[in-house]
Amino acid sequence: KDVWLNSVVLLVCVTAEGILEDPLFKPLGAPQADELKAIDKILGAVGTADVKPTLIERAQSSMGSMKSGRAIDRMFALASIGALTEAEVKAWKALRNTAAHGGVEIKDGKLQQCIDRVHLVVTMIYKLAFMKIGYVGKYSDFGVNKWPTADYDAPALVARLAGIPQAVRLPKGLAARPAKTSRRMWRLLARVRRWPKRSA
Repeated sequence: KDVWLNSVVLLVCVTAEGILEDPLFKPLGAPQADELKAIDKILGAVGTADVKPTLIERAQSSMGSMKSGRAIDRMFALASIGALTEAEVKAWKALRNTAAHGGVEIKDGKLQQCIDRVHLVVTMIYKLAFMKIGYVGKYSDFGVNKWPTADYDAPALVARLAGIPQAVRLPKGLAARPAKTSRRMWRLLARVRRWPKRSA
């Protein structure tokens, strides 16, 4: 109520992205050793370019992020072990950049599609939180029509992180501490959950 859809879209997308900065997820999707060497080689070549030093600094700063995994890389890594679904990842990707730049436009007949994507991202947020707190049990899958009940086994999925390159295991004692989320955020998520379900 009284919240712009663009704000809701941006908030849920940035929330998912923020959770992925947690130590449990941050190493996922990072470049391998050979790729890091290649990146260093590229950065070194840029550093010797015959251009203004300020341009070199800007280029190296921009390319430096290649050494760490992007949020989308971490999401696909989690999808590869079943912690997330590709539909959730694609929904986040479809919404995130347009929302960040104020470009969410609801064309005729596309409102439901946007709401469905928001529900997919909300489901992603819950799953990331489940992995943080070690949740085992039922949950409502808001990313599927009629919101069916599904099962989630976070400890089993966390154990599978060891099979992902650059992954780290859950630090000791971390499962007992749920991710911090503001009361305002939970109120907003509660509003999203009350949005009408699809009838078909």
